[in-house]
Amino acid sequence: MKARVILIPIVVLVAAVAIYSIFSIKGSPVSDRLTMDSLAGLSESEQDEILEEAFSGGFLPNGEEVEILVWAFANRGEQAQAMLQKYSREFSNLPRHLSDAALQLFKEMNPDAGLAALSLARELYPNDPDVLGVTGVIAFLGGRELDARQFLEEAESWRQHRPLVDFYLGGILILSESTADRTRGKNLLMRVVNGDDPEFRELAGLSLLGNSGIPMIRQDVESVFGQLSEDSVFRAGNSNLSAEVIRILLNRIVPFLPTEALELADLLMEYPGRTAQDQLGIIQLAQSLGNTQKAEDYLLRLEKEDTFAEGSPEFLRLERVKAIQLIMEQQFEQALKAIQTIVKTQDDSPELQNMFKTAMAYEVPLEIERELLRTYLEIPVSNVRTSLNVTSRLMAIDPLGEDQWISYATKNLLHLDPIRVGQWLTSIGASEKIIDYLGSKEEKTSNEYLLLVNSYLEVENPDDAQAALALSENTIDPAIVAYFRARIYDQQDKKEEAFSYWKDAYQYAVRGNTFPLLKNLGILAGRLDQPVSALQALYTAFSSGVPFSSDEAAELLNLTLEYGNLSQSIEIASYLAEENPEENDYANNLAYFNFLAERNLEDSIEKMRVIVEDSPDVPEYRLTLALGLLKAGRINEADRLVQSTDVDWNKMGTRGKMVYAVVLTATDKRTLAEGLIQNMNLEDLIPEEKALLEAF
Repeated sequence: MKARVILIPIVVLVAAVAIYSIFSIKGSPVSDRLTMDSLAGLSESEQDEILEEAFSGGFLPNGEEVEILVWAFANRGEQAQAMLQKYSREFSNLPRHLSDAALQLFKEMNPDAGLAALSLARELYPNDPDVLGVTGVIAFLGGRELDARQFLEEAESWRQHRPLVDFYLGGILILSESTADRTRGKNLLMRVVNGDDPEFRELAGLSLLGNSGIPMIRQDVESVFGQLSEDSVFRAGNSNLSAEVIRILLNRIVPFLPTEALELADLLMEYPGRTAQDQLGIIQLAQSLGNTQKAEDYLLRLEKEDTFAEGSPEFLRLERVKAIQLIMEQQFEQALKAIQTIVKTQDDSPELQNMFKTAMAYEVPLEIERELLRTYLEIPVSNVRTSLNVTSRLMAIDPLGEDQWISYATKNLLHLDPIRVGQWLTSIGASEKIIDYLGSKEEKTSNEYLLLVNSYLEVENPDDAQAALALSENTIDPAIVAYFRARIYDQQDKKEEAFSYWKDAYQYAVRGNTFPLLKNLGILAGRLDQPVSALQALYTAFSSGVPFSSDEAAELLNLTLEYGNLSQSIEIASYLAEENPEENDYANNLAYFNFLAERNLEDSIEKMRVIVEDSPDVPEYRLTLALGLLKAGRINEADRLVQSTDVDWNKMGTRGKMVYAVVLTATDKRTLAEGLIQNMNLEDLIPEEKALLEAF
């Protein structure tokens, strides 16, 4: 009996709780009753009652706003639409929630409900950016791209930077034929990548890296790839990735991030659809990065999993890969034989060029390198610069074959790029070979005529140069014609006529911004004993970015000292110091000129201290530092430095004597200074040096 007595109250209690729950629904707050869980167990009339009560007060549960609206349009469409239309003014953020609900309904394949929600949103809020954005997205998903762009452009004009709008508008723009559109699309997608929405961040990043038509610099690629990596996008099982997508990504990032690309290539093997060509590509990437072990691992895996028909593209590619692997494993003799066989049996292709490019990137014994380069010259020319570099290298390591290499360049390369190859042949003293080749050629291009004229002048045959120029001058730039006429008259010892044509060439070159020609004109002006004109032409060419060797720049520096000004000298001296950081003489010159001009005093003093410590026995360096100290007002330190300098004044140049005289004067040793000055050739000094003497 006791057990039954105890059980009865429990049953009663449970029943009471159930009854209370049912009867208390109406009395509880709407915030407790409008939930996904509570709506599911109610009748339609009860659902409508709760929706009416909630919507009339502008209430949607926090965090479930979109879900409630999706449910309402999916299950109580007409009623929900009528209620929201009636109470729309009660809501604070209904446009976004309603448009998001419409988009979600379309994603859930419920277009009727989605269209009802979107229609209501557009009726109530036709100019709201959220509504415009979602309308554009749905138009895009429906294939109406022009309408989509219009709606999305209007939404973006509100500058809310919503990832949904930026992503879809950016996606449309990057597919445009317009470069401006593609650039703007890229910027929108980059904004999404740098934003806070992980879903759209991933989609935007993959869109950017997956479209080779989007203009992206290294920094862009590194930024996007870095963000995607941080978000763990590159993982097995990611539904946004596939073998095809990863291939596209690899092609995009390899030029910028080859090491990261090799890591991403491992992921490709985790997806269905990978091919033997994929594995071969991974092996070649590993080889180009010098990763011998990874290349070997993939090579063994490939040979274990696949067998290729002899002569098939995969078979031929595998042979090339195996040859490179032999080089990486330092089996040089076998590698050389394999490559020689490949050259004899495989047609020329970019793949052969790539094989040699990879092979020649490795350090190999000299005799192997020589044979590899010889073998390279057996294949048809693909790139003149590469073939010329190979020929030049063979000239250096196989000088006994010089005639053979010159003949190769003349017969196989000269007609493809007369200027580049002609310059190389001229630089090694092979102008006669150029003349032999071009002189016997019946039809010549304008560039070949230019090369022939130049070659005649290189061997000092001005008469034949003049005849060749006469045959081609109507097809050649007037500046070049005038320049060659000046050279011809110079070799004929007609200096006045030569300089007249020089001036014509200079005017043509300046008007046409032909700055490389100005450098040649400057050198020619020096031969014509026209140093001022030489300075004018050379300095203009230098200032315009025309390359100068250190010797050429040093000659220009001397011209600025004699006929130019100190600012020009500092500019040239700075270039020489930057190009030759290990040469103290150039740094010393720059510091000296800076001291004369009173520029960068402290920085130059510190640099000269380092140089003097490095070379304490070079008096010129010590005297330059003394000048800097003097200019900085540290007269006593300058005096101590000069007094401690061991100098043979009979051998010291005018510059050093001038510095010593100035220090002596500054320390009241005027008698000694005057004696030193009397033995100086003051004509050797530039105006700033003379002014320095007068100042002290």
